[in-house]
Amino acid sequence: MIREVFSIWNVLQREGVKYSSITTPSGESRNVFSQHVRFLDEAVQNSQANCVDGSVLFASILYKLGIYPVLVKVPGHMFLGFYTDAQRRQISFLETTMIGTPGLSSPQRKWTFMTADGYLESESYRQFSAALNYGEQEFQKVAPQFKSRSAGYVLIDIQAARRAGISAIGRF
Repeated sequence: MIREVFSIWNVLQREGVKYSSITTPSGESRNVFSQHVRFLDEAVQNSQANCVDGSVLFASILYKLGIYPVLVKVPGHMFLGFYTDAQRRQISFLETTMIGTPGLSSPQRKWTFMTADGYLESESYRQFSAALNYGEQEFQKVAPQFKSRSAGYVLIDIQAARRAGISAIGRF
């Protein structure tokens, strides 16, 4: 499953998607935090995604591919988790904001994987691996907060959310 997730990472990097810290709220409330989340085409067309956009974008694509994602919400930030086995016992974490840091140069965007494992030698895969390692470190730091159910720490299982009737917002 790591290979499939890397494929998404690589395509988005080749499209030049980068982290953008724009966090315009969609509404004002003292009780509910909200934030505008770009649609898929907006993120790709503008080559920008903040932590929520990037995580939701990856989660949507993974879910469509049958890989079960989890959004990891911590105070002021969001990153992605995804199950790497069919039994949903093994989970990896990805810091999606690292997709454009530093990103790929023009020659690296045109890199052709000559063998089935050729991607392992690419700069894109090196950056992806760094984002996986960072995501894992981030989660390990906050794991006790999830266990104690601290306010502001939420794991959003996309499959469970869909079963509960929560679905993507369609375009008008």
